[in-house]
Amino acid sequence: MINVTIINEAKTELFESIGYYEEKSKGLGVDLYKEIKSAIEIIKRFPECCALRKDETRRFLINRFPYLIIYIYYENRIWIIAFAHCKRRPRYWANRKK
Repeated sequence: MINVTIINEAKTELFESIGYYEEKSKGLGVDLYKEIKSAIEIIKRFPECCALRKDETRRFLINRFPYLIIYIYYENRIWIIAFAHCKRRPRYWANRKK
């Protein structure tokens, strides 16, 4: 079984994003959470499904929402380092790499 670790900064981003969408429309934040959860399951099953980038990260684009899951797959562990909005602050998470 592949273990997944979500670093604290990424957890904070996720909860803030869920809150934002929930305020925008009741149930939309829950929908974002479900999409993220589904994407993480796919990543767990197929950790190398996304191309390895020069910075050693992989990026998974979730459905329905403009978010990337930025992760590192190393020694049978997935480290999620960001839930990054596709159109805001590019590469702000770059210093988080393990």
